Amino acid sequence: MKLGMSSNAGAIAQKLQRLVSSDLPYVTALALNDAAKDALPEIQEHMDDVFDQPTRFTRNAFFIWYANKRTLTAEIKRKTMQAKRHYLEVQAKGGSRPMTGFERALKSSGQGGSQIRTVTPAAGAKKDRFGNWTRGQRNQVFKGLAAQASASPAGAGASPKKKGVGYFVAPPNGALSPGVYRRERTGELTKLLHFSKRSARYNERFTPFEVVEDVVARRYADHFRKRLTEVLRKGP
Repeated sequence: MKLGMSSNAGAIAQKLQRLVSSDLPYVTALALNDAAKDALPEIQEHMDDVFDQPTRFTRNAFFIWYANKRTLTAEIKRKTMQAKRHYLEVQAKGGSRPMTGFERALKSSGQGGSQIRTVTPAAGAKKDRFGNWTRGQRNQVFKGLAAQASASPAGAGASPKKKGVGYFVAPPNGALSPGVYRRERTGELTKLLHFSKRSARYNERFTPFEVVEDVVARRYADHFRKRLTEVLRKGP
């Protein structure tokens, strides 16, 4: 009696070769993208923890650059508009921040001179629900200061002489503390902005890199096993 035996080693070898050359990179890319999808909302939750009422603009600062089986790299990147600003980098690394566009424009206009390195809202400034100085009042102030500088014979730093509402920069070494004021029709002065010669400095508190690393450590292996199982179930 003869017992015949056959082997499917060839088919198994082909399947393993396909797994290594094609399926494994595909599975890796899928698992990386799954982990990135987990990380993005956790970065937003981290923002909610470290920032006081972050705006939608800030919470939506990042997007996913998806991996494929050629790159095998998933990235969480800054969106173009948010990347033009400095605040997230400063919060992530700590240290002094660059001057804002408004600070540079105000300094270059000649108003405030060496007093200006950092401009912050004073008690009289209007703020939105996130605690930021409103764009509407910022535009009013800048236009008002430009009009005052061009109309005043004394130039920048002179308080307005008109009886209407006006804006002016406190003269250096004067009785008023450095900043921008609004003169009401009654003559009352309201301080809107503080000037400082020092750079604004921040402690490191926004740590998106640590958030991503933590998500990858917790979730990537599970995503890889799940995606690999899906591929293997499809058969040859």
